[in-house]
Amino acid sequence: FQAEDGIRDVAVTGVQTCALPIWVLNALPMAAVHVYPAGHAFANEARANVYVPEAAVLAHQRTLAFLQQAHRESAVASHPA
Repeated sequence: FQAEDGIRDVAVTGVQTCALPIWVLNALPMAAVHVYPAGHAFANEARANVYVPEAAVLAHQRTLAFLQQAHRESAVASHPA
């Protein structure tokens, strides 16, 4: 599990956003949680008022690396030597 979260995200109802990474890590200790100096939808280029390019690029890089690693691990598990 991996999470990309903006520390100033106020869109999560019922959960204080700054506590979300702590909640995730308590529930899933092996999770990767990345927090950015941004708000909700910080990687959405179509919303210039919330888009944070530096955070978006890093989040995309981390997400792609996570998915590539998960794919490699899945391929190895599916085709043991």
